[in-house]
Amino acid sequence: MRNIVANKLFTSLNVAGLAIGMCVCITLFACISYELSFDRMYKNSKDIYRVNMQTSAEYNYKVWSEVPNSVGPAIVQNIPQVKTMTRLIKHDFGASVSLKTDEKNFTEKGLYLADSSVFKMFDFSFTEGNARSAFSQPKSIVLSQSAKERLYGNEPAFGKIIYVNNRDTLHVSGVYKDLPANSTIDCDMVYNIMDSWMGKNVYWSNSSYETYCQLQPGANIAQVQSGATALIDKNVPKEGRFFTNFIFQPLTAIHLYSADIREGYSSKIGSISTVKALLFLSLLVLAIACINYMNLATARSQKRSKGVGVNKVLGANTGQLLVLFYTETAVLSFIAIIIGYALAFIVQPLFQNVTGIFLEPSALYTAPILAGLLVTWLLVTLIAGSYPAFSMSRISPLVLMNKLKLKHSAADFIRKSLVVFQFASSIILIIAVVVILQQVYYIRNKDLGYNPNGIVSVSIKAAQNKQQLSAFINDLKSMTNVESVSAVQSIPGDRESGRSVKKLSTDKEGYPVKTCHTDGSIVKTMQLKLLAGSSLPQTLAEGDTNCYVLINEAVLKYLGFKTPQ
Repeated sequence: MRNIVANKLFTSLNVAGLAIGMCVCITLFACISYELSFDRMYKNSKDIYRVNMQTSAEYNYKVWSEVPNSVGPAIVQNIPQVKTMTRLIKHDFGASVSLKTDEKNFTEKGLYLADSSVFKMFDFSFTEGNARSAFSQPKSIVLSQSAKERLYGNEPAFGKIIYVNNRDTLHVSGVYKDLPANSTIDCDMVYNIMDSWMGKNVYWSNSSYETYCQLQPGANIAQVQSGATALIDKNVPKEGRFFTNFIFQPLTAIHLYSADIREGYSSKIGSISTVKALLFLSLLVLAIACINYMNLATARSQKRSKGVGVNKVLGANTGQLLVLFYTETAVLSFIAIIIGYALAFIVQPLFQNVTGIFLEPSALYTAPILAGLLVTWLLVTLIAGSYPAFSMSRISPLVLMNKLKLKHSAADFIRKSLVVFQFASSIILIIAVVVILQQVYYIRNKDLGYNPNGIVSVSIKAAQNKQQLSAFINDLKSMTNVESVSAVQSIPGDRESGRSVKKLSTDKEGYPVKTCHTDGSIVKTMQLKLLAGSSLPQTLAEGDTNCYVLINEAVLKYLGFKTPQ
């Protein structure tokens, strides 16, 4: 304590360096812990699998997370090791939904259709109604707590009526607590898939349904997969087959291991590569902080040497001096961890603004984080204190009489090597940050091929007929601040249709594309830059059976045309 108090500048520098390093590590560890915790809160998570499928050559052998709606029922019926299943699909395949309640209108994107088994499989906790009777009556819908508050405020929602797209009338049969933030399943509203043609008309063609299966405890996953794949030969003719086998993906692996799988409906898909990068970065920052401590400690070796000499003259042995230096490091690192832990809470808003990753304050005091802090403290004490302890505990008492110069070639070499490593690591991190900033700038300023400025999208799902839609578009066009209006299937980057372009009708492999139905004013509305040709026709003459298409340069290149003309 005397050394710490007597050397305030050294103590401040060391504590500040370690505290900043700890703050970064704690924040990154919390982020890593959060990413690794996805879907582990469910009681039967270890037995739940999502059914993915491997596509054929026509779709370039990609793995899809969506399968036909017949797959789930067929698996439960034919494979005894499967206990239950549930299918999930967003209303209108993910398009925005228009809701009407008590003369109030809302637009929602989190409306799902699912089998009633979803409530038990994913441990839904009901605050109004219950899981057993949620879908006992036809045309029932259940709401999350946050969705209920958006629609009805603090009033009870049970028994109230919701109109969906001015077509379906649904009765609220329950309210459930919001699903955890670290849940892949992110339903805001759920109604019975069996109330829709999506559940009643079972088929093996369209693949738009996420299917989850809960296996019997101890089930052989390899046998289940092979049994499910065998159902393809049994139910799908070879000439119309666009998938070859099923892959059962563990629920707890979906969040981090779905980057190469065609996206499902969840908005929470992470990446194991990102987790590994964050882990490497946190360890690197921790190493730099430890090296900084060692360098500062050994830089004071000349000043500390006489104190060590006096201790040895008074009878201190090497072991006691090791304890002294390790204790000093332990005290400093403990203070640094406390300060760094407090800083981690303070910098959370900044971390969220910079990275876009939102962490609840509770994420910083979970059991893994607190246990990690203890382990980190011990490691920092061991690593950062090792070199100063072993280096200075070997100083001879002769330094008191200036009979011995502090000359340790090996120690000097280690210290210089640590300095080089510290500077090299810092330079690498600075270069990485510059590159990332350049990439972000590139993404923000890249020419998208259309002008997004001033574009506003309005859901037209509630339109009851074409005449009402035409009247609405005409009303918009009559507004002085509206330059152009187009009716589109979806906005760019949203849930467009997936198709495959082929050079010849006999080709087995194609080029996967996203397509969007629209009208002739799209070029003006989106300010598209046509390299050749003209816009789509605004109206079609009677008897015109042509399909008018605008393609982009990627399709142009695939088809082999040398010029747009």
